[in-house]
Amino acid sequence: MQFEQLSSFFLCFQGVFTGQCGTDLDHGVLAVGYGTDSDGLNYWIVKNSWGSSWGEKGYIRMQRYGPSNTYGICGMNIEPSFPIKTGPNPPPAPPAPPSPVKPPTVCDNTFTCPLSSTCCCAFQLGRRCLAWGCCPLESATCCEDHYHCCPADYPICNLRAGMCLKVIFMFLFCEVLSTSKITLL
Repeated sequence: MQFEQLSSFFLCFQGVFTGQCGTDLDHGVLAVGYGTDSDGLNYWIVKNSWGSSWGEKGYIRMQRYGPSNTYGICGMNIEPSFPIKTGPNPPPAPPAPPSPVKPPTVCDNTFTCPLSSTCCCAFQLGRRCLAWGCCPLESATCCEDHYHCCPADYPICNLRAGMCLKVIFMFLFCEVLSTSKITLL
């Protein structure tokens, strides 16, 4: 879009520009939007190339319909231009790659448990586990009976009561805050 720039245009810093200017086109600008101010005055939002220190951070609001002639304020209606698409649309973006698959939980060199589960030794001989079981809870605590497990937020196994406990340790004693059911392996 082109229009004629005059000295009054250089000095306009805020508000809607309604000043006098001619129609001898000598400057290009970009109309980026439009609006209406609180007084009902319609305006174009125009981006200028003079930088953000000019006008309203590099923009000016110019009266949209201007004087009663068809040229518009500063001749803005004389030579408007706009881009015309002549080619095909670009191809769509390829689909996103799948999320990486988390590996299963490794118990030892020969046994793994499914993702988000915990390996619990089901049969132990000395310090060596001879058979594994999989607790269906992530980061669980394996109970001493080698048959049950407790979730990470209730890590204490109470096999007699059939519950998992959550505790706070304070000066060598603990207080039971809440319980959860024991989960079978």
